[in-house]
Amino acid sequence: EAKTIKKAVVSIEQKIGELLDRFKEAGSHSFRTLAQQKSRSEAIVLFLAILHLLKDRIVKVEQSSHFEDIIIERVQ
Repeated sequence: EAKTIKKAVVSIEQKIGELLDRFKEAGSHSFRTLAQQKSRSEAIVLFLAILHLLKDRIVKVEQSSHFEDIIIERVQ
């Protein structure tokens, strides 16, 4: 019996919009919380969106030590 599996396509632009909306509600978020209950591919796209926002200096990130959670904060 053949089964068809459909994967949802998530774009970086969608994740950037989602992140900007979340930053309107709260000034900072942890990556672990943002990626919670997301598929592996969606978490990767989320990370790439964060890197894009970091490059554009819209957010700043902080990690206290190796393998610790990443805190993302919107730049005022």
